[in-house]
Amino acid sequence: MKPAKSNAHRRAASSSPTGRPQSAAKKNWLKRLALAGLSIVVLIWGVRLWIRLHPGEEFHDAAAPPSNTAVNSDAATPDPTASSGPSQPGPARNPDSAKAFFTAGNELLRQEKYAEAVAQYRLAMARNPDDEDVRFNLGIALAKLGMAEEAMGQYAEALRLMPNYVEAHNNLGNLLVKEGKLAEAIGHFQTALRIMPDNATAHNNLGTVLGRQGKSREAIEQFTEAVRLQPAYLEARFNLGNACLLAGQTEKAIAQFNEVLKLNPGFGPAERGLAAARQRQGQGPLRPPE
Repeated sequence: MKPAKSNAHRRAASSSPTGRPQSAAKKNWLKRLALAGLSIVVLIWGVRLWIRLHPGEEFHDAAAPPSNTAVNSDAATPDPTASSGPSQPGPARNPDSAKAFFTAGNELLRQEKYAEAVAQYRLAMARNPDDEDVRFNLGIALAKLGMAEEAMGQYAEALRLMPNYVEAHNNLGNLLVKEGKLAEAIGHFQTALRIMPDNATAHNNLGTVLGRQGKSREAIEQFTEAVRLQPAYLEARFNLGNACLLAGQTEKAIAQFNEVLKLNPGFGPAERGLAAARQRQGQGPLRPPE
């Protein structure tokens, strides 16, 4: 990084009778202006990337059902053909049978076979419609298929059955953010934090929405708390770095991007954010040539 020229040097250049130093000053100013423009482009890119990366979505472990759901490991593999046709009565409530379908759905969700997982969760839901975990995992699978409206309906139903379901508040909030319903999303994230104040994901999600609203100080507070609770939370650290960079806190931004790169060496977005922060740090104020 080249040191900035002193004011004395600037005055001497402007008073030269030949005009050549003044031309050099103009070229230097134009160069710095171009670098500033590049910095702005990188910052805009960082904001867009921040919007894409920020959400911390809560998932139950798809490899096994949630701990509060007892599953019979000896249950027979469910037969998908067991579901009734439209002209037949629906399946009777059978929680034990529902568990088998739920287990199959979790395995398919782990394998990222979302459509097949949805089919199994629907079979489970038909046999036990009051299981909030079936509703929750069905919401996850539907969201992965781009069926946001139906996914939100399942998260809402899970919350009706269990109002303190923190993960459902987080996931529903994230979908509301994508729909542009920021006030509703904030309400869910704040509710999640009232229930579980040490939930790092909810702090990260709330920080992201606050950042979108231009509330940089509040966003930084939420990201900072997320990182304090979960130091290896890469997304929260990246979001904190971006928020600090946009707020002009370049030293803090550099520190966070460096931490991200320790967690995930070669992570391109953090490398570019770090480069933008370092460039902004040494740029200094822009002044037109005298």
